[in-house]
Amino acid sequence: MEFIFKLLDWIINKTLSEYGSIASIFGLLISLATLFLVKALRRQFLFRTRIEEHSNSLGEIASNISSLLSTFVGNEAEIDGSLAIADVKLRNIQKGASGDLLSDVKKTRKKIGKFRWRYRINIKRFKPEEILVRQIYTDINIVVEEISNVKKEIMTGS
Repeated sequence: MEFIFKLLDWIINKTLSEYGSIASIFGLLISLATLFLVKALRRQFLFRTRIEEHSNSLGEIASNISSLLSTFVGNEAEIDGSLAIADVKLRNIQKGASGDLLSDVKKTRKKIGKFRWRYRINIKRFKPEEILVRQIYTDINIVVEEISNVKKEIMTGS
């Protein structure tokens, strides 16, 4: 009970300028919260508007990687180039993704980074292997399917 009396006394004994300062602090906090919420909405909106483009471009990249895998030896440079483009696309998707799609994108980007690091280091023991590229190809197809599922959810409004 004593706390309530002290709080009431503190509120009553404030001047108008002190009330203005308190209101300014609350206004700043509300502005910051609004800024973060608008930024999150913007990311989600941009992701949703470009979802078809993401799906198509990743499908084309996966198709290109599949054709390059027929002769892996000798095509490492082209595969590295395709994976670099895929990494850029996946990074863009990662900004607006959530849930299973986000975890699949992160997993795929990690494998792409592993391949690209091994390719650039160019040491015989650490040469990138065909099986890693096949795993990346499969993971890209999983991401494309996840995007398809997200697209269906957006269409149904859930």
